[in-house]
Amino acid sequence: MQLKKYKVNNIKEAMDRIKEELGEDAFILSNKTIREGGREWLEIMAAVERESASPPFRASAETLQWGTQRLEGKVAPPQETLSRWEKNLTPSGDIEPLREEIASMKAMLKENQTRENDRISLDGLFYNLYKELCSREIHPELALRLVKMVEYQSPLKEHGDPSALHARLAKVLLSALPEVKPLSPSLTPVLALVGPTGVGKTTTVAKLAAFFSLAEEKRVSLISVDTYRIGAAEQLKTYASLIGLPFALAQNHQELEKYMDLFRASDLILIDTAGRSPRSEELGEEKALFQGLPLEVILLLSSSQKTADLLFTVQAFRHFSLSSLLFTKLDETVSYGNLFNVLVQSKLPLSYFGTGQRVPEDLEIASPGKLVDLLFSRGEK
Repeated sequence: MQLKKYKVNNIKEAMDRIKEELGEDAFILSNKTIREGGREWLEIMAAVERESASPPFRASAETLQWGTQRLEGKVAPPQETLSRWEKNLTPSGDIEPLREEIASMKAMLKENQTRENDRISLDGLFYNLYKELCSREIHPELALRLVKMVEYQSPLKEHGDPSALHARLAKVLLSALPEVKPLSPSLTPVLALVGPTGVGKTTTVAKLAAFFSLAEEKRVSLISVDTYRIGAAEQLKTYASLIGLPFALAQNHQELEKYMDLFRASDLILIDTAGRSPRSEELGEEKALFQGLPLEVILLLSSSQKTADLLFTVQAFRHFSLSSLLFTKLDETVSYGNLFNVLVQSKLPLSYFGTGQRVPEDLEIASPGKLVDLLFSRGEK
């Protein structure tokens, strides 16, 4: 294998030089931006596998070099090397597991190389957009997809205009977000709020209750099924008393059904639930509590959690047949890429944003436009 490092101005220059010097079969191992001589350069490591007249499967200098780099986590084996190893496996012993492992390595190499080639094919300002999205915690694959959409949709005259491309990126981000689905008592007369511990379910119930009863002049009733957390029901009961709303504590499915029937004259019934860990087996018990009852369920998520945790939570609560997502604690983070990742992957509608502790002021109907603004302002309001 022949390796060569290039220091270039842009990816087009690199591709031209690589094709000229290493040929059409060359492939790119890595790329990064470096600063040298008071300016930025693109540094690319390329390689090409040269055919050898000597018998294959010999510990050549190239093989040893690759082995050293592989141990250091720098490169993956090229496709041609894997093929040569596979062909020259000795027939002695059970080699099927080795063949399967090589096939797996081939597939992984092909996938990684395709993703890498797609990423570095972004030239100039498009690559800058990609880096900016990644810096704001948009998942790299999603960032690549979004910037490719910008590249596809923008006319050539915009390709050298950072402001025009940024404006088009904002439109692409907006189009990628799901619909907004705020609460409508006429369509959803009974709503349960579920989520992990500490996301602010009880406070959010109080905010919704205050808004619809005071601002919208709707008849609102409150039910708590949180019999686990000390003082949770009392907290909601206090809110209900302050606003002047009916309140009940349901211990089980039968009591919940009874109180829903008792409050049937209400325009809106809000149900507060116990916080559950996404890993908890008690999630099944909570689902059984709602079984067969005419209600919708909103999942509350904390904006300050990382993407992997948020997606795990969404998956764990999926069996509640979620109608929408509500993000709380927008005031406690300065990074909002995680919200984009979750919304795009889950495809669930947005309902509200919780932006603080005040009841009911710090609850607002979710706005994709605000989310895009927050993404680029890093939370500066």
